[in-house]
Amino acid sequence: MWKYILRRIFLMIPVLLAISFVIFSLMTLSPGDPGSAILGASAEPEAIQAFNESVGYYDPFFVRYGNYLKNLIFKFDLGISWATKNSLAAEIANRFPITFQIAVYSMVVAIIVGIPLGVLSAVKQYSMLDHICRVMAIALASVPFFWLGLMMIYWFSLKLHLLPAFGATSFACYVLPCVALGLHYAGRELRMTRSCMLENLRQDFIRTARAKGVKEERVILHHALRNSLLPILTTIGSHFGMLLGGAIVTESLFSMPGIGYYLLTSIRSKDTPATMAVAMVMALSFSVVMLVVDILYAQIDPRIKARFSK
Repeated sequence: MWKYILRRIFLMIPVLLAISFVIFSLMTLSPGDPGSAILGASAEPEAIQAFNESVGYYDPFFVRYGNYLKNLIFKFDLGISWATKNSLAAEIANRFPITFQIAVYSMVVAIIVGIPLGVLSAVKQYSMLDHICRVMAIALASVPFFWLGLMMIYWFSLKLHLLPAFGATSFACYVLPCVALGLHYAGRELRMTRSCMLENLRQDFIRTARAKGVKEERVILHHALRNSLLPILTTIGSHFGMLLGGAIVTESLFSMPGIGYYLLTSIRSKDTPATMAVAMVMALSFSVVMLVVDILYAQIDPRIKARFSK
């Protein structure tokens, strides 16, 4: 098992290097220069040129990229923001907990709503409940979550004055964005759970368990649902990894200072070090989450654990 984990960790290195090269190239090829974006169009041309020279903007591409990799790999230094002159490690450390809470609360909503309804929909196939759950799943997965967030702001903040519409100062600030995101992903979890449950409910081991007189609740939860967990866990892990990378639209809509919102402002200001730092944290977070998902596979399915232990 440890050999597999170490192999996966080593495989992350070329993936992260490739991502860093792509992001750095895109920031270099994008129109504009950091001096004009950060100082503003009304700044003097001499000031803009001096700013660009101070950050090494006019250096050759591979020189700048090499310097970035040298600081990242040998010094573990994410760099300094061109716009704020603050340490990017400190900036991300301050903002990542907000994004992490959004990701956790959103996935809790998605799991609580999606998986039980998916199980009920599969067990009651072709019933009225099944039709309602299927329509709900399609609607939740299809409706843009930013539109759902806007509707929630309109009703629960502007009309009913129950919840705040922006900020991240209290738990109440997380309710609207996390419910909006959670319901969107709940539709996907519902469809995946229903599909996997229907496939397993038709298997021979389910008929054997029922023939032995096993209680229906145990057949559904212990046999059918447990054997459906692997694809469901993959879906949950990929969604959680994406949310850890920053819910850019949601954080912008609700003015939450997470790393997604910080990434958006960094791209707009051509702040290459900040963009690179956030992108690398996003990629690393997603890779770690998927590694944890693979480890959980072994805890759920003994066959996978036996293969890992070889």
